Amino acid sequence: MPQIIGHHLCPYVQRVVILMLEKDIRFERIDIDLDNKPVWLIQHSPTAKVPLLIADNGRALFESQVICEYLDEISPGSMQPTDSFEKARLRAWGEIGTNILNIIAQLIYRDSNQSLFEKSIAKLLQQLRQVESEHSGASYFAGNQFYLIDALYATLLRYMKVVQLATAQPLLLQFPKLVTWQINLSIRPSVIAAVPLEYDRLLINFITSKPSYLAQTLTNS
Repeated sequence: MPQIIGHHLCPYVQRVVILMLEKDIRFERIDIDLDNKPVWLIQHSPTAKVPLLIADNGRALFESQVICEYLDEISPGSMQPTDSFEKARLRAWGEIGTNILNIIAQLIYRDSNQSLFEKSIAKLLQQLRQVESEHSGASYFAGNQFYLIDALYATLLRYMKVVQLATAQPLLLQFPKLVTWQINLSIRPSVIAAVPLEYDRLLINFITSKPSYLAQTLTNS
């Protein structure tokens, strides 16, 4: 049985787990302490990051997108469109999702005051506005079919509920298609199962341990 090595809050781990659950791939999940990484993680992954996939033949793969594409290829069906251009288009918009995750990381780890925080929020809203304009308006990003891109955005849209505790208004309020999308994603069994039951509380605890304005605001709220 393949093993997925990760952290219980990591969005990159979540997308792999969502794919495996969607495709009924049996796996063992092992969450580690990222502040005390085991030596074997570094031996298997030159980046020393999670997720790490240990395949059933003992070989290892790192980088979430690579892992997802590999698992998608070796299992029945596909979580990618069959049309080559549409597949490429969704991968491109997946990169926007990665940009949004980088902004969220900036908010959590590095924006030390309100001014920096508000600049990152402005960038975040700009990116969300672009995604809103490209969204199909149906249940999921490209229509009514759940694809890998939906798994990716499910992991980052989770953050909005907590991050907006430090803002004056809900972050998605001006994006009706994203609001509906978030609701559809939040009730999908694979998305629910990819994180602990007390995810929001654990995320808040994680953020408040960081030296950021967001951490200060959540601590005082």
